[in-house]
Amino acid sequence: AAFPRCLEAGETTAFDLLRTVEAFSRAAALPKALRRQLNSVQEQCVLSHAWAPGSPAFEATDLGKPAARHFWAKVLFVGAVRCRALAAAARLPPGSVADAWRALKAAVLTAPHLLMERHLDVLVVCAVYGTAKAAGLPVAFRSVVEGYRELAGEDVPFGAVPLGAGETGDVIAFYNSFFVPAMRGVLVPGP
Repeated sequence: AAFPRCLEAGETTAFDLLRTVEAFSRAAALPKALRRQLNSVQEQCVLSHAWAPGSPAFEATDLGKPAARHFWAKVLFVGAVRCRALAAAARLPPGSVADAWRALKAAVLTAPHLLMERHLDVLVVCAVYGTAKAAGLPVAFRSVVEGYRELAGEDVPFGAVPLGAGETGDVIAFYNSFFVPAMRGVLVPGP
């Protein structure tokens, strides 16, 4: 597949490519097949490629800038779709779906460092599990991950999530060591 190899060959970042593709796809009358391909590229960018070390995405946290606003809106849109689908697949009640989305949105906007070198779906799984657990629902992490795999039809390496300093661990280690400490106030709101 030409993507993501074109990033390296073109010496560009997924963040910059996303902005270009988005502008092009809005400005041009494109055949449906090409529009689908460009949408797929945009989705792949926000799911994983934009989170490489040194990515301008981490510097684009000023939502007052149009490019940053469009980028984070795309990230939140893709995250919302995936969060709702996973929560529904896990048969969580509607209130839990809203809680999972709130936690994911907070993670993306207030703790974007959690995305560094990781797939957005790692945060989706953590948000769905964490909010269900905080609500006292009987859910196992394994069942959320298995539900994700059935739903997404793709293999996100939940057993090799970067933990820092060149180390990797499973998604549960990431959840316990990074996600919960960063999102404790969202997962377990105060009085």
